[in-house]
Amino acid sequence: MIVEVKDLVVEYDIGNSQFTAVDIPAWSLDKGAQVAIFGPSGCGKSTLLHVLAGLLAPKSGKVNVCGQNLGQLSESDLDHFRARHIGYIFQDFNLLQGYTAVENVLLGMAFSRQKPDRRHAVELLARVGLSHREKHRPPELSIGERQRVAIARALARKPELILADEPTGSLDPVHAREVVKLLREACREHGCSLVVVSHDPGVVDSFDSSVAFMKLNRAFSACGVGVSPARDEGILPSCAAGVPPASLAVSSSAAREQQQKQLDADKMSTAHEGETPSTHPDKMSAPQQHGGAA
Repeated sequence: MIVEVKDLVVEYDIGNSQFTAVDIPAWSLDKGAQVAIFGPSGCGKSTLLHVLAGLLAPKSGKVNVCGQNLGQLSESDLDHFRARHIGYIFQDFNLLQGYTAVENVLLGMAFSRQKPDRRHAVELLARVGLSHREKHRPPELSIGERQRVAIARALARKPELILADEPTGSLDPVHAREVVKLLREACREHGCSLVVVSHDPGVVDSFDSSVAFMKLNRAFSACGVGVSPARDEGILPSCAAGVPPASLAVSSSAAREQQQKQLDADKMSTAHEGETPSTHPDKMSAPQQHGGAA
């Protein structure tokens, strides 16, 4: 198994009370498998990804990823584990605006086992159809091109598992299908497992295996909203509709701003092959939560 979750509970403080965002009795994913987890916004899909990536510690439960119990790792160990084993594709791409496409891909190799390899970065950009855009910065790229850079960066460290958070959320249906096809093919070629969360039926339909998160997550029904076929299709609002979104989401904006400042102070030179800054590309801040993984 590449992923094994048991008795997972994630809670947030909301005023003087606690909100249970995720409550999963058990879930697992075979090595090499690809699955789409679907459900409406606010039902806890992204929270699950952050837990699987070691970005968020649950209140309780056991989370095994790539054969490692994440609850047994320190924050520093989690950073290195994530860099070596997990590729993460953010909903907002999380590309660094001051750096070229190839430099952003090189950042994906930071802290991984292999040395930064500019030739490999160029090859990955060619694989996603961006060989002619490697020297362009994110503001000079279309939304679809930025997403392809994010995919190349996630693959750069040769991970065992890729986690993709609404990877087509900013794309039109045609480009969304192209990106999903590219992502699935690239994962098969590199032998890595894939977990995609989405509320887009078109994305879900492109996967052979899919999971309705409202059925997987007991916290959804506990809000007093029963699971129905309509909700499974993401038609009705989530049970968290009345909860302030900021209380539910793990925001990377503050960390990204701090990271940008750090990298601007230590600008990466593109004149030498294989050179990359030492800042971790996937480091994020997490919201206040209770306890750690058991």
